Amino acid sequence: MPTRFQLHFHPSLRSKILSGSKSATTRLRGEDDPNSTLESLRAALARGPQRCAAITDEGTFAELEVQRARSVKLEEVDDELARLEDCDTAADLRALVRRLYPDVADDALFDVFHFTVAPPRGIPWALAGVE
Repeated sequence: MPTRFQLHFHPSLRSKILSGSKSATTRLRGEDDPNSTLESLRAALARGPQRCAAITDEGTFAELEVQRARSVKLEEVDDELARLEDCDTAADLRALVRRLYPDVADDALFDVFHFTVAPPRGIPWALAGVE
């Protein structure tokens, strides 16, 4: 049976993910998040894109197709990544990350997971509303 990967999100991000305005998530490398399978997902991505459950404390709200993970330092965050995270600028994203990880150093390593919402299995792309 394949490993079931999952990424835990704050409930306020659900609509942003489902609309496609948020298509990446930046997580502190080595973060102890019992609700996400960060390390095993990152390792599996070496074999190619992976399906992953998007969850909140209320349960699963979508299946994601995670295309890749890349490592960045907080000081390397740019406007392109900020837009993928549904932030206006790199400064906005760095401020958000600092609120989530207040004691993190500028050279701390983060994993950025790039994803899209996956259409339900067994439904043709055209019928799922995906272009």
